[in-house]
Amino acid sequence: MEYEAGKSSTSKIWKWIGVGLFLLLLVVGLNVQGQKAHAADSNDISGSVTGLGANECTYIHEVDGKMVSTPISKISASDLADWSIWSSYKLQYNYKIATGTNVKNGSTAQVNLPAGTTFSQALDFPITASDGTVIGEFSAPANGTFGHITFTNNYYQTHNNDMTGTINIDVRGSNTKGEHSGGDLGKTGWPFAGNFMGKQYGMDGKRYQYVEWDTRINSDNKTITKPKITDELQDTTNPAKQEFVMNDAGTAPLLNLTYDDGSAVPATDYTVTYDAAKHSFTIQWKGTLSQTVNLYYLCKITDGGYLNNGSAVTLNNIVHLKGYDANGNTIGVDTSANGQINLSGSGTGDGTQFNLNVEKIWKDLPANTTTPAIEAGLYENDSKVPIQKATLNSSNGYKYTFANLFKNDSQGNPIKYKVAEIAIPAGYFGTTAKQTPDANNNVTLTNTYIPLETIKVNKHWKGIPKNAKMPDVTFTLLANGTPTKTLTLTKADLTSDNNYSGEFTKLPTLDESGKAITYTVRESPVNGYTSTDGIETPKNGSVTFTN
Repeated sequence: MEYEAGKSSTSKIWKWIGVGLFLLLLVVGLNVQGQKAHAADSNDISGSVTGLGANECTYIHEVDGKMVSTPISKISASDLADWSIWSSYKLQYNYKIATGTNVKNGSTAQVNLPAGTTFSQALDFPITASDGTVIGEFSAPANGTFGHITFTNNYYQTHNNDMTGTINIDVRGSNTKGEHSGGDLGKTGWPFAGNFMGKQYGMDGKRYQYVEWDTRINSDNKTITKPKITDELQDTTNPAKQEFVMNDAGTAPLLNLTYDDGSAVPATDYTVTYDAAKHSFTIQWKGTLSQTVNLYYLCKITDGGYLNNGSAVTLNNIVHLKGYDANGNTIGVDTSANGQINLSGSGTGDGTQFNLNVEKIWKDLPANTTTPAIEAGLYENDSKVPIQKATLNSSNGYKYTFANLFKNDSQGNPIKYKVAEIAIPAGYFGTTAKQTPDANNNVTLTNTYIPLETIKVNKHWKGIPKNAKMPDVTFTLLANGTPTKTLTLTKADLTSDNNYSGEFTKLPTLDESGKAITYTVRESPVNGYTSTDGIETPKNGSVTFTN
């Protein structure tokens, strides 16, 4: 029994070890898959963009003659479910890209539609900045529930602060009981691509070339005597946005009239009159209409902005129905219906640039002086090490711009930038202290030329026997008491009056802080001679020592 118990315990241990290994491998596998997915979506910055969620848009609509914006989050699920498949609903998204996000050419962000809504058409339109620059493209499939922004032209690489924008699109609901299915007259329309009456009408790349207008007549199956339907296109001047697709003879629009069961309305039941001047046609029924009739026809899109650039355009249409009662005396129906097709959508995007300009100024330069290159460093907040460096030289006019800087950190806190000269070149004084930009984001670094002077050293000899050999003499130059140079005078420096003379040259008159330097000269002892002068201070640029 003890053996059996031990065997059972061992089996359990190996069982749990096996389970643990399985879970470990599962986690590792999921992690690898996640990394692969992340790599595959490396351009997706959706996680750094707010305002594009299904509940983050606003519904733009008319109330009492005024356009209002209602947050979609304030609309109940039941009200959204009532949105009709036959109607168009305008949505606006206001997006914001988080500070510090690297929005490069090809970066994408997903736009999600509210529950129960879909795109009624395939969309592909530009997103433009306020200066007209195209900064991206929005695309979405017909009947889809989400679309994508693809950023282009590296706009947000150079406008990487306050990165915001808007997306305006039209969607449709999912309720099939909308206004198109009831009443005396209904009018709607859609972008169209496909077969119409045996002929194919396609798209040009990503752009629709045609729209289909649908009119539903007498949905309640009333008895209407000699009904007259007049259909007139709007937006037909300066310039026209749409025009009828004509029949093969070119005498009238290409019309398709059917009953609800799909059968064609006999052409002998009505006549068609086309008025080219009014961009309209009239259908006159010869007898009585007691069934529902569906009228379909196509229009060619002629709006250049949409065809060339995908810019949003709205097409309008109005249809009027007039008919008599069964006795043919009293007007039984007199009504109109408006149709509207919103093609494409629109998008905007903007950001601000934040640059710091640095300039090097040289002061008190003598004529024909060649100034050296200097290095400037950019610092953020209290950093000790520059985050960027720039060389200022004669080639760039001693000017440089630290471009595309972030105004705020990832937490939204302002970044404080400063600029400093890394090192002061020899022969100039200035400061390496960090300089705060002015109100216009400019920093000026100033270096002042240090004038140079020459100190002449004269050595006079006294009491020297005739033909005696004078020794070499060494002098030390002190700057503010600190030895800096030495000068040794020899027989080669003998003057006409049997004295020595030499010079300390190219001596700066100021230190790097701009303070005057006090020079003195000290003579080193010479064996066999006494010096009566010790340390001398130059007067009028010269000192004299006597031995």
